[in-house]
Amino acid sequence: YLALGSFPPLKDSRIALDQAFAELASANPKHIVIDLRSNAGGYVETAAYVANLLAPTDLNGKVMYTEQYNTLLQSGKSKLLKHQPYLDENGKPVLYQGRNATMADVNYTEAGNTYRFTKKGTMTGITDVYFIVSGTTASASEMLISVLKPYFKVRVAGSQTYGKPVG
Repeated sequence: YLALGSFPPLKDSRIALDQAFAELASANPKHIVIDLRSNAGGYVETAAYVANLLAPTDLNGKVMYTEQYNTLLQSGKSKLLKHQPYLDENGKPVLYQGRNATMADVNYTEAGNTYRFTKKGTMTGITDVYFIVSGTTASASEMLISVLKPYFKVRVAGSQTYGKPVG
């Protein structure tokens, strides 16, 4: 059993997640219950890291999720994006080809926004994942559920989630 109340920035939660999953892995479980009832989401990077902690090594390289953008963004013809600065996680401008990057410099293609599993941690035997959810479960929490469904026996218990469960 693991309760995840949110998905904070990975730089702030990686150590705690690694420790929790290492402790769980020591029992070599086949099933895990993840409580997302109070998890309204957070950082997709952190939710993806949790998925990689659960994943067996044979999922390495398989598609975890893909972000899809509209054709205007994919074609690079959005004029507004050239006026929006691209900032790093600290709010500082990012340099690109000797100049400050803009949102027009981002790769919006499907190929450029396909994320694949990369095994983390020592947990290898999980076959079944049970999620407990509620009306406050949303966003990155729903993404975590969706990315595991093609590869694990996933069961969801509780009430309807809040966000937009696509995947």
